[in-house]
Amino acid sequence: MGKRPDGSLPPWAYVVWWPYLLGLSLKLHLKISQPREEPLMDEVQGGLWVSGWPRSAAVLPAGKAGVAVIDVTCELPRRHAVGPYLNLPAWDTDCASVSDIQRGVEFALEAMAAGHAVVVHCAHGHGRSAQVAAAVLLAKGLALSPRDAEKYMQRTRPRVRLNARQHSGLGEWVAWSVRARGGVAARPQGGGWLEHGPPAASVTARGGSHA
Repeated sequence: MGKRPDGSLPPWAYVVWWPYLLGLSLKLHLKISQPREEPLMDEVQGGLWVSGWPRSAAVLPAGKAGVAVIDVTCELPRRHAVGPYLNLPAWDTDCASVSDIQRGVEFALEAMAAGHAVVVHCAHGHGRSAQVAAAVLLAKGLALSPRDAEKYMQRTRPRVRLNARQHSGLGEWVAWSVRARGGVAARPQGGGWLEHGPPAASVTARGGSHA
């Protein structure tokens, strides 16, 4: 869709994709405006949030040094301009590439070490964003497998569900990470794969279904 690194969409994208973008925007705004069982975002681990699309800066949490955002969508424009930002473009139900997952992990660990709250979001906060957040948990040694990471997040965000493609992509990143570290897998908390990295609450805005 041509999403730019700063999170904006080029003018031609609105012309070519306007029926899709209009329908998606109406769907998201309707879900946000209605009372839901699920918050827009949940803190799945200290300082790490999995979220649906943040429609403004007002819904974002604040860490000691502010907030950093990882946007795992290609179809939704950025509607905030606060803190560090990383876009890992992926379509709904698709998954981030191995290289993008690694970029997300490094970005998140660096931001968290600097005192930022890190928000990883897609459209609804169930699939694409959870895949990248799972990799962060694995890198920190808080989970020992993709399924373990998924269950870890479901404790605070029960509707997290990685589809088969997202599980496969995360598994490929796990295999790459082990190879990159000479065959050394993750260790329990206190020593994750990225040894140079840093060793729950809910926002009241409401979100929607699978992404």
